Amino acid sequence: RLPKDIKRLGAALGMKVEDLYVQQRRLWVRLHEKGGKRHEMPCHHNLEAYLHAVLSKALLQFFTHLCAHINVVLDDLIQSAASILPID
Repeated sequence: RLPKDIKRLGAALGMKVEDLYVQQRRLWVRLHEKGGKRHEMPCHHNLEAYLHAVLSKALLQFFTHLCAHINVVLDDLIQSAASILPID
């Protein structure tokens, strides 16, 4: 049984975000194994909780960085506009 588990581990390590999806209110995973074989199965409830936490943290970090970048761009635009427009 061990070789099959090792194959699944390799497939799990190669997962992408697109390989997670919701079906009937459960989180499912799609594993891509050698030879183009796909294996779809529901997540264990502990894995589902872990993935929700990881993805939520990643999304929060993404939006935090995005907002910081937008603020920098807006500051640059305001400074550029201020240098072009005459101040009365």
